[in-house]
Amino acid sequence: MQVRCAAGSLWITHDGDCKDVVLGAQETYSAERKQAMHLFALEPCVPELEFRDD
Repeated sequence: MQVRCAAGSLWITHDGDCKDVVLGAQETYSAERKQAMHLFALEPCVPELEFRDD
Protein backbone atom coordinates (compact mmCIF):
# COMPACT_ATOMS: atom_id res chain seq x y z
CA MET A 1 0.00 0.00 0.00
CA GLN A 2 1.17 3.51 -0.72
CA VAL A 3 -0.03 6.54 1.22
CA ARG A 4 0.36 10.09 -0.06
CA CYS A 5 -0.46 13.17 1.95
CA ALA A 6 -1.75 15.61 -0.67
CA ALA A 7 -2.25 18.39 1.91
CA GLY A 8 -1.86 18.87 5.66
CA SER A 9 0.00 16.33 7.82
CA LEU A 10 -0.59 12.69 8.62
CA TRP A 11 0.72 10.30 11.29
CA ILE A 12 1.08 6.61 10.31
CA THR A 13 1.65 3.72 12.70
CA HIS A 14 1.61 -0.08 12.29
CA ASP A 15 0.51 -2.64 14.89
CA GLY A 16 3.54 -4.14 16.63
CA ASP A 17 6.04 -1.63 15.22
CA CYS A 18 7.51 1.16 17.35
CA LYS A 19 8.63 3.16 14.30
CA ASP A 20 6.01 5.74 13.32
CA VAL A 21 5.95 7.91 10.19
CA VAL A 22 4.79 11.51 9.86
CA LEU A 23 4.02 12.83 6.40
CA GLY A 24 3.78 16.47 5.41
CA ALA A 25 2.06 17.82 2.33
CA GLN A 26 3.14 16.09 -0.91
CA GLU A 27 5.10 13.33 0.92
CA THR A 28 4.61 9.61 0.26
CA TYR A 29 5.05 6.45 2.33
CA SER A 30 5.17 2.89 0.96
CA ALA A 31 4.12 0.20 3.45
CA GLU A 32 5.82 -3.16 3.05
CA ARG A 33 4.22 -4.74 6.14
CA LYS A 34 1.07 -6.85 6.38
CA GLN A 35 0.19 -5.65 9.90
CA ALA A 36 -2.69 -3.25 10.40
CA MET A 37 -1.83 0.34 9.55
CA HIS A 38 -3.49 3.30 11.26
CA LEU A 39 -3.65 6.83 9.86
CA PHE A 40 -4.28 9.89 12.02
CA ALA A 41 -4.67 13.47 10.82
CA LEU A 42 -2.39 15.84 12.75
CA GLU A 43 -4.25 18.72 11.11
CA PRO A 44 -6.85 18.82 8.35
CA CYS A 45 -5.36 16.70 5.58
CA VAL A 46 -6.06 14.97 2.28
CA PRO A 47 -4.75 11.38 2.32
CA GLU A 48 -4.54 9.41 -0.91
CA LEU A 49 -4.31 5.59 -0.70
CA GLU A 50 -3.08 3.28 -3.46
CA PHE A 51 -3.58 -0.47 -3.04
CA ARG A 52 -1.27 -2.87 -4.90
CA ASP A 53 -1.88 -6.49 -5.88
CA ASP A 54 1.54 -7.76 -4.74
